[in-house]
Parts: sequence; structure tokens; C-alpha cells
Amino acid sequence: MLASREWFEDWKRQQAAGGLTDIQRAARYYYLQRLCLAGRVRSRTYGASPMSRPRINLLRIEEELSEVHLRSAGVTIEHLEWKDFIKTYDKLRALFFLDPPYYKTPYYNHNFKLVDLQELSQTLSSLKSKFILSINDHPDMRKAFRGFSMVLAKLSYSIAQKECAKGYELLITGVETQREMAK
Repeated sequence: MLASREWFEDWKRQQAAGGLTDIQRAARYYYLQRLCLAGRVRSRTYGASPMSRPRINLLRIEEELSEVHLRSAGVTIEHLEWKDFIKTYDKLRALFFLDPPYYKTPYYNHNFKLVDLQELSQTLSSLKSKFILSINDHPDMRKAFRGFSMVLAKLSYSIAQKECAKGYELLITGVETQREMAK
């Protein structure tokens, strides 16, 4: 199978139109994800570079899928709303890593509104378990999660690979940080 912009666009249209079998949908999803810029699920664009090989090679698909299988052998995959997931797995020895969609950004199929993130904050305040949450630095996020420990992390977004955009993300935690333990 070739890495082709024409096939990419055609399979993207087919995926959106529906009417495919599960196998057809899975094959198209794999192809699109391997070839799209930055692994985006929404607003996919063909990611190609004259300086590198295509990111899909059917001679290696079995090897790639075997690697995925080995990495995820002890993993359970759930398809639950975040509230139901937390309710099901909230135990004393659990640690949640939460990475909701960035607030007020258009990159996701399922964006959170401020009220959703406020509800998440309320839910986290009554957890038995510990958590680490990452979210873009925005005044509304600082306010919504103000009762928790926050660390500001400086990032370089390198999606364009030409020049990195600088940004900040909040790491919000229900785990005591070394700084807090030293007080």
C-alpha cells in the first residue's frame, strides 16, 4: 500500500460517510492515523515530508501490531464517560492521569466546556485515589482547579517542525508535591 495524498483524502471521505464494515473502518483508521499530521483525529491533514520515508509500510504492519499488543497486554480498555470511569476505578491505591481536551481549542472531536471542567474539579475534590491532570494554562482553568496544587510547565509545541511554538500547561495534582512535603 502506498502513502498517497489522493488515497488519504479518499479514505478520509469514506470514513466520514460511513457504511463500512468494522474491518474496513479499522483499516482506514489505521491508514489515516499513520499518515496524518501529528496524529490528529479532527481536521486531519496529510503529513508528508520529502526528507523522510512514509510512515506506513505494510511489510511491517504485523510487527507494528505485535509491538502494540505487547505494550498493552496488561491493559483494560474502557469505553465509559469520564464520570463513570472515575466512579468505577476510584480506589485508595489508584492513580489517575487525566488529560482532557485543551480548554477553548478547536482540535478535538469532543471538547469540554467550562461547566464540564468545573464538574471534573468537583469530582476530583472527593476522590479516594490520587490524580495528575494536565490542561492548557488559561485563567478559567486556574480558577476552576484553584483548590489543588498547580505547577506551570513550559512547553514547545513542535507540530510544524520548522519552529516550535512556546506554550504553558498546568499540571494539577491531588498528590503531594516535593515542594509541599518540604514545608
